[in-house]
This record gives sequence, C-alpha cells and structure tokens, in this order.
Amino acid sequence: MNDDVAIVKFVDKCIDMTVCGRWEDPESFVFECRGLLEILGCTKIALDFSDVKFFSSAALGATMALHMRAIAAGGKLVLFQVVNEHLIEKFKITRLNERFFFAATLDDAIACM
Repeated sequence: MNDDVAIVKFVDKCIDMTVCGRWEDPESFVFECRGLLEILGCTKIALDFSDVKFFSSAALGATMALHMRAIAAGGKLVLFQVVNEHLIEKFKITRLNERFFFAATLDDAIACM
C-alpha cells in the first residue's frame, strides 16, 4: 500500500487464468483482489503490468469486473507500465483502452487516483 493505493504486481509473465497464472479461474483473481476492496477497505488499486507478456481474454474480463467493483466502491483501478505491444493492441482491439485508466509509471498511477 502506498498513499492508500494498493499496488498489485503480477509475478507471472503469462496471465492466463487456466494455464499460466496462479488463479484457477477469473473469479479467483477477482475474489483475491476483492479482498483489497472489502477487507482492507482500499478502493484505489494500481495494477503493475511491467513484466506481463500475455494476458488472456478471461483475465481481461476479470480485470473489468475488478474495475467495476472499484468504481462501485467509489474508487479507481489504474493499469500502469503496460509496455508489451501485444497487450496494448489487445486493449485497443477490445476497446478496453477506452474503459480503463492507464499510467506510464507508478507515480503517475498514484497521481491520477
């Protein structure tokens, strides 16, 4: 936590809810992150994508669910350091780049909360 912002760093390069990631399904990811919202009372979440090379469609859906929960709680979800070209393209193709908040650095993510 930093200035009441929960910072979530993906430890796997491949975030695929059924194969590569540590979550068994998208709901596990949402459930784990929901603890930040409900248990810790943190409504501001910054997701660090600096090491992520692959992000499955299921992971995108789970991230959207987390985004909606954060907004419903009066908070915000910001994705930062999304540097992989394939990820950037996936966000553009799905038009999620218009729904999510993006920042270049952690400091930028915290500043826009």
